[in-house]
Amino acid sequence: MRAGKDAYCEKPMSHSIEEGVDMVKEVRKTDRFVQIGMQRRSSPPVIEAKGVIDQGTLGQIDLVRAEWYWNMELRTRPVLRDLLDWDRFVGPARKQPFDPVRFRNWRYFWDFSGGNMTDQGTHLIDVIQWLTGVTQPAAAHCYGAVYKLVPSETPDTFVATFEYPHFTCTWTLCYSSSFEDGWAITFQGRKATLEMCEAGYRVYPEPWTGDHFKRPAPAIEKLPGGLTQTGPHIANFLDCVKSRQQPNATVEIGHQAVRTLHLANIAGEKKARAALGEDVVTVTA
Repeated sequence: MRAGKDAYCEKPMSHSIEEGVDMVKEVRKTDRFVQIGMQRRSSPPVIEAKGVIDQGTLGQIDLVRAEWYWNMELRTRPVLRDLLDWDRFVGPARKQPFDPVRFRNWRYFWDFSGGNMTDQGTHLIDVIQWLTGVTQPAAAHCYGAVYKLVPSETPDTFVATFEYPHFTCTWTLCYSSSFEDGWAITFQGRKATLEMCEAGYRVYPEPWTGDHFKRPAPAIEKLPGGLTQTGPHIANFLDCVKSRQQPNATVEIGHQAVRTLHLANIAGEKKARAALGEDVVTVTA
């Protein structure tokens, strides 16, 4: 920003709530802009699904479920130590000896990441907050652990629960089972339920007439595939570079999305309810 550049920044954009606040302030001191790489913001099917919710098709939404399931292993390929500037890689994190496991799997260590809570969670929570018209929860609860990806520090399995003003949201991750492989978000409303995944989205009206093994025909089904393709999001950024319009995923939106996940990590660390108000966190037993 200080160099006069617009920027496309990967998500999650910050390592803490405080860092995110500073990033927003720095961007708004300039006439430059940032696009955060939450590509679902530019995905035509996701935008279409937002229209379905905005029209009131689901009615009052009481529960939203975000899920991501993969069967993962730690990356163990050798590292060419002589070609790596380890101190520069560590950056502002605490000084530490070279560790090829941490280098290859930096997303799973607190020094470098908020874990998959923030890494994958930013994508999903952003969609939930966007489609429901909220910017943050009142509070978060979380429990998780490392069951498989030893010696990781950030949980490979967790359940986070968020208290929003008018609905409850859960965010569940498991990296030891590929059942229902990939990501999904389900919005359960009083009139209908909308489920979304990489393939597209479906809407099922109430009352539900299927069971766990046989689904009824959906009232709406749009399955174009490729909901997370990055092309439209990059195109939006380049268009904004020319037009000087704000992009689809501004720095404020990026901060709001990951702030919710930082709150869950705080709750998990403290084993307590973490409440949020104006970027200030309060932890209670």
